[in-house]
Amino acid sequence: MKLTIRLLKKDEFDFYSEYQNKFEYASLFSSIKYFKLLNDYLKDEFYILVALNEAGDIFGVLPFFIKCTEVGSVLNSLPFYGSNGSVLSDSNEAKSLLLEELNLFAIKEKCISATIITCPLDKDSDIYKYIYDYNYSDERIGQLTSLKDINSKEELMDVFHFKTRNTIRKGFKSNVVIDWKFGLEYFDFLKKTHFDNLSLIGGIPKPDLFFDVLRDNFQYGSDYRIYYSLLDGKPIAALLLLYSNKTVEYFTPVVVAEYRNLQVLSSIIYSAMIDCLGKFDWWNWGGTWLSQDGVYQFKSRWGTTDLNYYYYTKIFDKAILTLPKEIFLKNFPNYYVLPFNVLENGQ
Repeated sequence: MKLTIRLLKKDEFDFYSEYQNKFEYASLFSSIKYFKLLNDYLKDEFYILVALNEAGDIFGVLPFFIKCTEVGSVLNSLPFYGSNGSVLSDSNEAKSLLLEELNLFAIKEKCISATIITCPLDKDSDIYKYIYDYNYSDERIGQLTSLKDINSKEELMDVFHFKTRNTIRKGFKSNVVIDWKFGLEYFDFLKKTHFDNLSLIGGIPKPDLFFDVLRDNFQYGSDYRIYYSLLDGKPIAALLLLYSNKTVEYFTPVVVAEYRNLQVLSSIIYSAMIDCLGKFDWWNWGGTWLSQDGVYQFKSRWGTTDLNYYYYTKIFDKAILTLPKEIFLKNFPNYYVLPFNVLENGQ
């Protein structure tokens, strides 16, 4: 079988979406809607390489973004806060050809590096170790709770660690109201509390602009929901969830600091999970660094399965190894350039 690799045209996006939906593990991050969201927020172009047979049937796709600066260009599949990318295909031949073409495209665009981030639900992601021409790799722990074969809230509760069950019950004892139907009214609360929560621990919050772009691009209720908790009519916690295909993305949890000990966020999570039963197969808690013991333990108590995923990076210009990491942080926000521990200054 002869396969041809080319860039997908914009008038073929429906063609892509039809193919993407065939894959059970295809998530929000592999959807055209998400690419357009990132395009509006990052102001960077996205591209999709497609492998076609002689009859014009799709045998594989590979989406990616490129960030161009005076320092050079960086390619990611995909950029922004741990978004997964990589190839969607059942054909090893298509995967190999698409990855080869990706590197050729990166060279043509004068990229200093290209990084592919695999999907934790892709059971064949190890193949990148053998068919992708990379220099460095990095690892994250993907933690996901399977919602398959869970038919009731009682069965769901049984999946959790007893300490998590206790926090859920404690949250409900606070007599809070939990709902999502009027979540748009609490968008500003979500943004502000997210900023406050991350600033308190020295983290980097997602900018308000990202949330605004999300609201403009996604349909409330079907593409995303904001679950909120009210105490005496006042919002004290909220959770932004994104939905696509068979997976729910645990995206932005927030809680007002003075109410944290009430454990209402656990009650929100449990309520949202109940609403997902029979509709979705996976609840994706997102990536965890190998060093984040506390974060890992919190997620693991929700009955998670560890499905690790990887960053495979090809360096095209080894001169960048002599640069300080501040150069990359300044010029390529939201992009992965390379693991900083390989820089010659050791940072």
